Amino acid sequence: MNYFDVQENFSERDGTLVELAKGNKFSGTQVQGFGSFAFQAAHRLTLGGSVSQSQSQNQGLQRTNSEFSDSFMDYEYDWRLASLQTISKLGVVVPFTRVNPKSDRTLTHEGALKFETGQWLVWQWDMVTMFGYVGARYEDEGRGVFLPYQLGAEFPMHSWKLGGFFDGQGVLLDDEQSTSTEKKRNVTDRVNAGSYKFFSVNPVVFRVNGFAAFRLGTTWISLQLGQAFAGKSYAKETTIQAQLVFALPSVFGGEGDGAVSPKSELFEEEQSPYDASLFKRQKIKAKPKKKK
Repeated sequence: MNYFDVQENFSERDGTLVELAKGNKFSGTQVQGFGSFAFQAAHRLTLGGSVSQSQSQNQGLQRTNSEFSDSFMDYEYDWRLASLQTISKLGVVVPFTRVNPKSDRTLTHEGALKFETGQWLVWQWDMVTMFGYVGARYEDEGRGVFLPYQLGAEFPMHSWKLGGFFDGQGVLLDDEQSTSTEKKRNVTDRVNAGSYKFFSVNPVVFRVNGFAAFRLGTTWISLQLGQAFAGKSYAKETTIQAQLVFALPSVFGGEGDGAVSPKSELFEEEQSPYDASLFKRQKIKAKPKKKK
């Protein structure tokens, strides 16, 4: 589950902070459900969908919208060499609803068909797991091509894992409406209280995030806090994410560790060291019979 709250924007021109009009607010919640399946050891398929809700307050007028927003599918190929792990990703997001410029309903998501490919690198250094990601994401309806990225680390503490990461996106190919942003801005000004959270032109953002996760048996419970502190044509948002992950045996014969993202050494079952000599087979000698 993700919650966001917006009261300021990074401007379209130079990224300076601009407050929403007096009394304007925009916030929302997204709930995701998904299943991640491992097969043939190195392959993973994740299928899921989202339900989203948003509300805006614009000059005293309040709007609320709740809907099934999208479905998604990710395929990942995992390759490991000693302490280095690489994961190649292919993903698609299919929206259930599109942006209707004539509607007065608040936007709950981007409303674009998205295709993404990228590469994760995960490196285990002593007790610390470091991870990074870079990719390319295409969005239809002339939205452009974006450069998502992430860099962070996590540290285990008994049944806990603590970590943090930077993430964000740049622009590789501009929006078709780069020279006439008024059309999109008219929509967001009316229904989203002027927030650039969704449906902005060439959005760029840089965020910092921290998370804590607790393992209870084969279940992980995590809480993540994030803050956007730089960008252009994007909302200065505060985000809160809560996640509950169940690790179940895979029906495809894979590891079934419940991992849901490449940085998720966070969700993998830890292996305890053992003394192999304790499990060696030994012949038991029969005792000699006593002579009468």
